[in-house]
Amino acid sequence: MNDRTFNGMQVFYTPQISEAIIETLGEYFIASGYADGNEKTAVLSQPNNAYELGLIVQPGVEQVQENRDLFKAFAEELCACVFEGEKVNFYLCDSELEPLIVFSIG
Repeated sequence: MNDRTFNGMQVFYTPQISEAIIETLGEYFIASGYADGNEKTAVLSQPNNAYELGLIVQPGVEQVQENRDLFKAFAEELCACVFEGEKVNFYLCDSELEPLIVFSIG
């Protein structure tokens, strides 16, 4: 697995992900303010016909409806801006990369 860091946001990604996608993703994280200099981690792969993007969050974050709404809107915008409408399964994960909640977009 490869990795790149964008303003404290470390993105791990599998070899089939292009550098152009990683660069666009990093730019998006910075422009959106999500990559704010604090340490954060994301994992991106494309095992089938969909991108799989996981963001590591504190367990319990996904249980608050306002947070779910914000992350769903974030996932929809990210899908449009970075993945150009491709199908994306957007996961909020714990530190062991176990999914806490999934948003399927596209």
